[in-house]
Amino acid sequence: MTDEEKKRAKRLLREIGWILVMGTAYAIWFSFTGIGIPCPIRAVTGYRCPGCGITHCAVNLLHGRVREAFEANQFVFILAPFGLIYGIWRAVRYIRDGSEEISIPETIVFAILFILAIAFAFYRNIYLI
Repeated sequence: MTDEEKKRAKRLLREIGWILVMGTAYAIWFSFTGIGIPCPIRAVTGYRCPGCGITHCAVNLLHGRVREAFEANQFVFILAPFGLIYGIWRAVRYIRDGSEEISIPETIVFAILFILAIAFAFYRNIYLI
């Protein structure tokens, strides 16, 4: 590993560490108080956005309650493993060559995921109408 790769790896690990610290603090706070980050879309419209339930999903997973995690947000629950794999791939790519660019195929996949997220939001809110 070159010196540049070591610098990028250290930087990335430091950033991931901060994310984990903040996420853990938020999960502990939420577990004890039940107070989470409110969704502005739900507050205004009464409908759940594609991200509603992510906190409940994550906290339920941390407590080993897989069924409840799935019920909180099926879309994120299913996509999370793929997101983790993608994140690892991007991290390795960044460490190796410093690349932070998002390719056209990645952009297309993100666009498809965005459309699927909107479709999921419509689907999950059908029962509220």
